Amino acid sequence: MQPDRFNWGAWPAALTSERLALLLPCFGALFVLSIMSLGELSMLQLAIALGLLAAYACGALVLLATRLVAPTRAPLLLTLLMFSFAVLLAVAVYPQTLAVLLLLPALHAVMRLSDRGVNTVLVVAALAWVALRSWPLPPAPLTLLLSLVELLPAAVLLLVAYALNRALATGRRQVAAAASRDPLTNLLNMQAFDRLLQVQHADAVAGGACYALLLIDIDGLRNFNERYGYGGGNRILVAVADAIRRSVRAGDLVARFAGDEFVVCLPDASDDTVSALANRVAQNVYNIMVSFERSAARVVVDTGAALYPESGREVDDLLQFAASALERNKAFRRSSATPRAQPAPLRQQAGVDDWS
Repeated sequence: MQPDRFNWGAWPAALTSERLALLLPCFGALFVLSIMSLGELSMLQLAIALGLLAAYACGALVLLATRLVAPTRAPLLLTLLMFSFAVLLAVAVYPQTLAVLLLLPALHAVMRLSDRGVNTVLVVAALAWVALRSWPLPPAPLTLLLSLVELLPAAVLLLVAYALNRALATGRRQVAAAASRDPLTNLLNMQAFDRLLQVQHADAVAGGACYALLLIDIDGLRNFNERYGYGGGNRILVAVADAIRRSVRAGDLVARFAGDEFVVCLPDASDDTVSALANRVAQNVYNIMVSFERSAARVVVDTGAALYPESGREVDDLLQFAASALERNKAFRRSSATPRAQPAPLRQQAGVDDWS
């Protein structure tokens, strides 16, 4: 969704750069017109001011409306352009008055740059402010002192803006992270997983690479819910999610697929990689012993895998293949399972009534 450029109550990153870059020449032109109306501006100064305005407009247009500059570098370059324009216009027209224009590039740095860039720009802007307010150089001691005192309110405002902007950025990151996570297991939810999976699929198609999907299903979660309540079932889900998280590689994507199912995306995976991961997940889950007062339970999972491009060319085909493989593996495990032996009498000595 495109940001609303007429909503001045919202200042996302792109609009912050556009608005401050536009306000700077507007304020500069107002100062020039005001000084010219008082008869304090020569024709040479007016020509220089118009030339600076034209050069700034071209530079800002290149940075904001074209892709000639990398998006990560554009904010820094725009800050430098704004700063240079403010200093040159102030020197050419009326240094003491137009020094106030330095507040706009300083504010842009606070809103758009990293900590290191902000510190550098603010230090240089403070030095330029003192130099312009003390013009002509060298300044008298009283003039220098007054220029430093005048700088304090602006410094406080920029500091507050910096703190608020960082707090808002942190809040936005936390909200985005929470929106992409399943609240119970803290794994990716399916909406976030689908977005990342589409990116992975597009990269695999473009680069001729492979990846795998692994579906994991908890066997008998409904029975756990009936025996221990939904709170107990949730404990099973959390325990299984932790076991899966311990089993996967650093670059794998894990999500809660449905009520009792999980899905893992394995970039650059082979059959052996998927098989090893499925076995590791099954073993780590089986090693879990979830306690419920005087009873304890082991958990068993079934898995089904699909490999791109052997198992399908589209994401939906891969998911369907993995689901079918999961059902086959589940049916095979149940058909080959041996009858359960009676629990050992020693369980009473351990204080466990039900050990399943």
